[in-house]
Amino acid sequence: MKSVASTIDLPARSEVVERLAALVDGRSSPDEASRWASAWLLADQIPGAAVRVVDGPAWEAIKLMAGADLQVEPGSYLHGTDDFRAWLGKLQTASLPRATSTSLLHDDDHQGRPADG
Repeated sequence: MKSVASTIDLPARSEVVERLAALVDGRSSPDEASRWASAWLLADQIPGAAVRVVDGPAWEAIKLMAGADLQVEPGSYLHGTDDFRAWLGKLQTASLPRATSTSLLHDDDHQGRPADG
């Protein structure tokens, strides 16, 4: 088993919803949203740390937001407001996690799969 010095909890679903809502209504740019989300994706790369995923739909939304600034050509974004709105809607309608459905990314015992609750 891999020794984990620290565990990093993802932000609450409410914070992810707020970040997506800010992206939808223009209070946040695709670049800002992508930087925020990418920081959570990169947290998993900190030596001795593991990201605890308690809310799978929120994690999926964070992964999507990390690509909010992707461009198909200079000045032309791959994703737009309709996409951001769909991501937000999907997260808002997703079931809330059960208290026991927790997994650690890069936990060698589980090979990246959710741990048994």
